Amino acid sequence: MLICLICSNQEIRISSFILHAKKYTDEVIVMGYDCSDNTELLTKKSGAIFHSKDKKLWKSVLSKNHNGNNVAIINVDIDLNLSKLDEILELNNEGKNDIEIRFQNNSNTKNIMNDSNKRELFVNKFNNISW
Repeated sequence: MLICLICSNQEIRISSFILHAKKYTDEVIVMGYDCSDNTELLTKKSGAIFHSKDKKLWKSVLSKNHNGNNVAIINVDIDLNLSKLDEILELNNEGKNDIEIRFQNNSNTKNIMNDSNKRELFVNKFNNISW
């Protein structure tokens, strides 16, 4: 499994998340956007690959690093802690769709993701994703 951590200015926490994610896989990349701190340096010291690209290029970065296995894309935001990271990475993914998106406190988006026609349109618009 490839674990992709998405973050901005997380120098205080990124090393912990990378090292914790490495309990599940050696393939960890960090997509940093608008990082003006030491996130890149600490990512590399923690043994992960760092990409600082335009947010619109996230799919091409993942496809270059993807080895055909599952990919977990996780936003390192204020709500994420190591326990939640464990919960996400310990989910049984057998029989899951190619794309599963989990949102907190957003019933409108949850309704879209439950409708297969709307879901396809939503996923195709990921070029404009914001996080």
